Amino acid sequence: MWVKYLSLSLLLLSGCYSDSQILTIDRNCFNALWVWQFPKNTSEMDRLIMSARKSNISLLLINLYSSQSNSLGYNLPEFAYIETIDKKALSANMSLWTVYGTPEWIHSSCDSNLIPLIKGIVAYKQGKPNSTITGIVLDIEPTEPIPADTFISMLQFFQCTKNFLTAHNLQLGIAFRFFWTDSVYFNGTNKPVYQHIIDLVDLPIIMAYRDFAGSQCPDNGIICLSEQAVEYASRTQKPLLIGIETMNCVPYCGDEHVTFYEEGQQVLNQELTNVYKHFSNFHIGFAIHSYQQEYLSGNGKWQFINPKFPCPPMW
Repeated sequence: MWVKYLSLSLLLLSGCYSDSQILTIDRNCFNALWVWQFPKNTSEMDRLIMSARKSNISLLLINLYSSQSNSLGYNLPEFAYIETIDKKALSANMSLWTVYGTPEWIHSSCDSNLIPLIKGIVAYKQGKPNSTITGIVLDIEPTEPIPADTFISMLQFFQCTKNFLTAHNLQLGIAFRFFWTDSVYFNGTNKPVYQHIIDLVDLPIIMAYRDFAGSQCPDNGIICLSEQAVEYASRTQKPLLIGIETMNCVPYCGDEHVTFYEEGQQVLNQELTNVYKHFSNFHIGFAIHSYQQEYLSGNGKWQFINPKFPCPPMW
């Protein structure tokens, strides 16, 4: 893999590379990008696919929710519009994951809230064997501190969702906070919440929001915050995405050290390369939050593409 990455770096440094070379080299990178604003038109779709593809992104975690029902009564864009970006993703060898989440769902059944939304995805995929929509990702973050009964209710909600998705050949991803280490009793075992989540899901995403790699605990860097989850995911033979923040979100998201916004794209690449080297014996990738806020925006220290982004291979 490092030979492939070095080859890409040399091509980029020399300036003698083509779009087709980048697509050939990076098409199997295990990296994701959060996309909260669904593209308004086909040119925005093309811009998203192009920027992501040239930046070593293979998974788009994309918001398909629409507050207004489409012509078939689902809270989604019109199916024909979804199919447009679906086909573009297929051509670029990328996959789409729809994203949902609100803490309000935790203490109610998934049947009354999330399942009606997922049924729209199920209906869309009928008769489309080549659809790139792989599953859904839940980003549900209750207000801290979280009591044990809330954690258990959240895990029950995830289990219900997982059961429905499995029955419809869809996968489940969950974004979780690095400090969800409290032990709770669920599914017959007492273990940390993050381990229960990794047990349940197909695509675990740990939100290790820091702006430096670090080396070992307790330095509070990305490596330290991710290490336990990376090792546990490996023991359960699952890949793991490490979530990274790039938005201009201070102070509501925390202190300056939670986001790469101030540091910019070059520092991001350097630090995440160090993270990838540290975890070279594990199957990890990165999930960047979020598209055009500021990542791939073309503003300031953030270019429209990021071809030097580390490229972990798909599993």
